[in-house]
Amino acid sequence: MRRVFWVGLARCIRLVCNSRQSTYKLHQRPREDIENRNNNAATATFTNALKDVIAQLSAHHSQLSSAGLLNKEGKYVRKVNIVIGPAQSVLINTTDEKFDLIVTSPPYGDNGTTVPYGQYSYLALQWIPLSDICENVNKNLVANTHSTDTASLGGSLSQALERGTKTCGHLPAYQAAIKILGTNQNGAKRFASFSADLAQTAALLAERTKSGGLHVWTVGDRYIGGERVPTGELLSEVLSEHGVQPLHVADRRIIAKKMALRNASSRTMTTERIIVGMKG
Repeated sequence: MRRVFWVGLARCIRLVCNSRQSTYKLHQRPREDIENRNNNAATATFTNALKDVIAQLSAHHSQLSSAGLLNKEGKYVRKVNIVIGPAQSVLINTTDEKFDLIVTSPPYGDNGTTVPYGQYSYLALQWIPLSDICENVNKNLVANTHSTDTASLGGSLSQALERGTKTCGHLPAYQAAIKILGTNQNGAKRFASFSADLAQTAALLAERTKSGGLHVWTVGDRYIGGERVPTGELLSEVLSEHGVQPLHVADRRIIAKKMALRNASSRTMTTERIIVGMKG
């Protein structure tokens, strides 16, 4: 029950903090806005947030019950194992099992034009004890507002071009993107770093998927230096190379988008691509 309250608190913190609500990044509101805010609204906001969380949990409980997935005590009858950590090391070190289904939306560490997952989570995690989430959470991930994002795919530019060429240099989508970026060396490094990390993770996930198993990936074609780079095509090529053949590709508009259509560095993503594939 305590963790339910943590979820409500996390929502409340984002709503009552002095960061702007128009973006996932931590951008302080103008001083005038801060001074004119109702500083007594936190309790009511927390109460309403908690009511919403409880309502959603109740609805989920009803769905599980209707499906016969709860025992007489109301507990879930199937096995759930939640592991927190980098996908590559977790898959290599914690289990030999192969999976029937992979569903993922890979986190972008280079988030100039994407969602900064780490920044969005940072404030709430200043109140919530990490040990109450998982005893093995790496505290360095919340050392500052950028730590989680830096640890995500493409978060490090160290030897980026070398890593990109080694893992993806033979792929047409990668070659096309590097050509598009031209003399934009910083942009090329950003794309290369993300591509290398994405390809390594996708290859490992494909290896750990059962024959006939399904993959569902959600990715966005990013803009780097104003140029669109074909992330979706790159992922499709990587998956095909490792035995996951595409079954269906669908594009969808990002609903309730909090990022501006354009920021100081480039355009931002407005659509996502959902790629469904099957392991042969």
